[in-house]
Amino acid sequence: AGQGWGEMVELGGEAYGNSVDVTTEPAIQRIVTSTCDHMGRLDMLVNNSGIAVVAQPQGLTAAQWDSVVDVDRRAAFLG
Repeated sequence: AGQGWGEMVELGGEAYGNSVDVTTEPAIQRIVTSTCDHMGRLDMLVNNSGIAVVAQPQGLTAAQWDSVVDVDRRAAFLG
């Protein structure tokens, strides 16, 4: 198990973690496949991703808004 799994691993649990671009469907599919290959099955998925753009509403571009929506909402849906 990787760093940060702390108490769960100390209590005998197992975990597998990896970084992935959560905005692309093929990347999400690869991480699920990789996890299943490594662990035998997938019991739980924790998508702990999110971004924010610091700007006044009138200064926020459509591209900035799209990036926030892609990471904060689309990624949860894809997961």
